Amino acid sequence: MSKTDQWVEQAATSLKLLAYLGTPDPLKRFVHELTGDRLHKTAQQNLMRNFIIPFIREMAHYEPHRVDDRNKATVELCKRLLPLIEEVRLPLI
Repeated sequence: MSKTDQWVEQAATSLKLLAYLGTPDPLKRFVHELTGDRLHKTAQQNLMRNFIIPFIREMAHYEPHRVDDRNKATVELCKRLLPLIEEVRLPLI
């Protein structure tokens, strides 16, 4: 396994752990670390382009049998955001 693959696996595990905690405080702190002057602007663009937008696309295309009451509102929001993210292109600087 490459170092990049190891890092991705560790990051995904960390995000899952934060999500499973069930309280927004750790996730809010995580978001705070990724915004403002805490993360380079190019890295923020990469995060948006390569994680947040693909997440929205994936959730918008959830198959009906995968949607339950817990994530129904999230799927509906992603469906509403999808036309907007398809229209707006983030610049590569």
